[in-house]
Amino acid sequence: MTNSTEEYWVDQHSKRKKQIISQLEKYIKVRNVSKIDIVNMRFDHEIKRLREELNTVNQLLDVI
Repeated sequence: MTNSTEEYWVDQHSKRKKQIISQLEKYIKVRNVSKIDIVNMRFDHEIKRLREELNTVNQLLDVI
């Protein structure tokens, strides 16, 4: 039972990690494509939030 629970959480965190990385790539691409002044606070905030969540997911995966 412990093994399947562990696998479940590793799988869940891995999926979330992939989503976060995908979203980060999207935001970074949008910023790089239009360098006209798309450097607005929303993108910065989202990137920061996603990076923090990615760090948390990585820490959880290390614990598991």
